[in-house]
Amino acid sequence: MMEEMTPLQKLAQTIAIWGAKKDIEKALESTEAHVSRNIPPYDASTTTPREAYALDKIIIKGEWDYLEDIYNNLQLGDEADFSAYPTFVRNRIERLRKIKDESENMKLSCIFSYINHLIKFKDQHSIDFSSAKGHKIPNILRHKFSTMFAVSESKRLPPKKISRLICFVLVISFT
Repeated sequence: MMEEMTPLQKLAQTIAIWGAKKDIEKALESTEAHVSRNIPPYDASTTTPREAYALDKIIIKGEWDYLEDIYNNLQLGDEADFSAYPTFVRNRIERLRKIKDESENMKLSCIFSYINHLIKFKDQHSIDFSSAKGHKIPNILRHKFSTMFAVSESKRLPPKKISRLICFVLVISFT
């Protein structure tokens, strides 16, 4: 199939699969400095979790564009289907529906989407990955998560990496 494509079509196919080079490079830059810790990047000089864990240090600028699925689904109203999302996210949908400020609604929807992708990434790298079967994690996030949690050859996350991933979910939940 790839042999029959023009160079432009091949480039478009490659970008669709792997993401743009600049997106992957940004994800790598933000990830490499924090691989050795079990917690997201933080500012120890602050006094509150919201100040200590700046969202823009956890979810970088280029990633927000890939996290609009929940927000877009909310726009469907009663027809929206959230059954594929983890309970943590489904339990917060009504809260999102009540938010009148569009920018706040978008921000929280994107945060919940990020958490969803983290949970699905963990599930995809577990013994029983049925809950994540068919879930597509945006390539920029898949690459970032694979680097952050150093997926081994066995494709399963060891307990230490699962703990690290859970720390990220908890921190993001509290910000």
